[in-house]
Amino acid sequence: MFQCYETLRTTQAGRTSTNLYLQLKWDLIDYENHRFNVRTAKHTIDNKPPLTFTHLYYRPKKLQLELERFCDIHRCNKYLMERIAKIQREGAWIDNQNSYNMKSLNTWKRQQEMVDLAYNNQTILNRLLDCTSYYNRSKLEDEHLVIAFFRILN
Repeated sequence: MFQCYETLRTTQAGRTSTNLYLQLKWDLIDYENHRFNVRTAKHTIDNKPPLTFTHLYYRPKKLQLELERFCDIHRCNKYLMERIAKIQREGAWIDNQNSYNMKSLNTWKRQQEMVDLAYNNQTILNRLLDCTSYYNRSKLEDEHLVIAFFRILN
């Protein structure tokens, strides 16, 4: 019986002894435990996927870019929400009035012509006021009354 185990005998690191009989007994117990485990082992099919290396699916640069993109989107959303809140709080306003000052190259000349025209108009008005009329106003009014009287009679 010991001959078949004699070739398989190895010294365990935790069980060393100077007594060869004890060493053989412990080795035999370990061998029997091993044979029992082999006999009672159930067959199983290993259908797990093979292990993948982390550098194949963990990409830190891609994660960093996604995080930066997320931060940009978050910052833009915060800015837009502040604008919406301000519009709701203060009311919307439109700045589309084109309040530009006229900048023309001939402004001085145009203003000078307007001054000259106003002066000419004033002189013409003074001449018209100074001249006497050739028509007698009271005579024209009397003729008008006579004509109106005859119209009533007809």
